[in-house]
Amino acid sequence: MIALLPVAAAAQNSYMPKPGNGSLFGGNKEEKTTVSQTTKQEKTSYASDYSTRASNWGIGAHVGLTENDPKDLKDLDDEASAAGLPHSLDKNSMIFGLDVFYETMLNDNAADKLGFKAGWDMYGENKLKGGPIGDVLKLTETTYAFPLTVYYKRDNGIKNISWFAGAGATIMRSKLKASGDYEGSFSKTKVFPHITVGGEYRFTEVFALGLDVRYNIAAKMKKDGLILSDRSGIGGALAARFYF
Repeated sequence: MIALLPVAAAAQNSYMPKPGNGSLFGGNKEEKTTVSQTTKQEKTSYASDYSTRASNWGIGAHVGLTENDPKDLKDLDDEASAAGLPHSLDKNSMIFGLDVFYETMLNDNAADKLGFKAGWDMYGENKLKGGPIGDVLKLTETTYAFPLTVYYKRDNGIKNISWFAGAGATIMRSKLKASGDYEGSFSKTKVFPHITVGGEYRFTEVFALGLDVRYNIAAKMKKDGLILSDRSGIGGALAARFYF
């Protein structure tokens, strides 16, 4: 009986789990390290993704085409044509602009953003040249604007398409200048509403490329019966944005 005790003890030791190698209480150190590293990586990945969706400042630039109806210049051009006078009308419907914006989380959902944007837009010049022989007449219309916009954005993060929609007010100034045999100028400043929609593809945390569509409401600039410019209607622009 006493002789069997060492054998029983040896058998019991052979079935006891060894600490550090999957023991019941100690656990496997390698497994713990792997789980810990995986958890850290997940947290880091989440933090990196979340940082692209938190509050952001940014700047942007855009170039595109807009509605452009220089009615009075077209009427003068038609009159010169009917009278057989030399004339040329150059309509430029392009637009170039810069803007600065700020976006912040609207609620606990990081994808819902509220944005504020202030911009500067330069519209293409419209030019009319014409008049009888011996006379020189040149009319040049220049227009620039400062659009202010509040918008909602659905931010779907990096490597995804996000979209936005908003509305605001535009401060626009137009000037019609005559040079040649007739000298003088007319100018007008006006505030009118606009609505906008668009989307962007976020390539990195810093850079996105998108499309902006804006509709100007009642943007006809008129003074003393003369229509200086009319940029009412829809316009679209390719936009590049840089996030900080």
